[in-house]
Amino acid sequence: MYWCTYIQIVRLLRPLCALGVTKEIGQEEYAPTPVTKNLVSRAIIGGYQFMFTAATRSLANLPFYLKKTDFKNVSGFPGPFQDAHNTEDSMFPWLIKDPLMMGHFNAFMSGQRANRKQWFDFFDIDDILLSGASTEPDAALLIDIGGGEGHDIAEFHQRHPNAPGRLILQDLPPVIDSIQEPTPKVERQKHNFFEEQPVKGMQHRQSSNTG
Repeated sequence: MYWCTYIQIVRLLRPLCALGVTKEIGQEEYAPTPVTKNLVSRAIIGGYQFMFTAATRSLANLPFYLKKTDFKNVSGFPGPFQDAHNTEDSMFPWLIKDPLMMGHFNAFMSGQRANRKQWFDFFDIDDILLSGASTEPDAALLIDIGGGEGHDIAEFHQRHPNAPGRLILQDLPPVIDSIQEPTPKVERQKHNFFEEQPVKGMQHRQSSNTG
């Protein structure tokens, strides 16, 4: 059994070496490359798990779904996602029922803006957002709607620690509950953005992950 497992690992690593994912440093001896180290990051692992299990399955099932629906333009449910996953739920309710996959999705989304400029890098924060902002203790300055684990709004606070007003992160309950390192200044609210916004009179609101 050990021999079989050993040979299987070698056979898997050989094509990975050709792709630069690993490198062979001796006969059947392998070492990681920079690609390997990137692939084991939390965001990348979450992305592969989510894309392979949720997104790719829906895409791979699309030809069968189209044949099943006689290639008609179907509106509403069930769509390709529901057919592929044998569910009546849309994606987010489906994720809520699968905490492990929700965790993969959150990890994936947390890394999507890595090494990219934030909106407040080019938006005139001082003249447009902070100028005239209320200093009342209950006034909301910024709401990050669907902000995931709160990386964007946490970075905003880090860049503008003296900005007045409340900073509020909103997302679905399982997402908010999964946050392991909350930012003290940022309030966390469980909210479905398809429902009415509970916070009124905010200075600015943004919807994360829209582009």
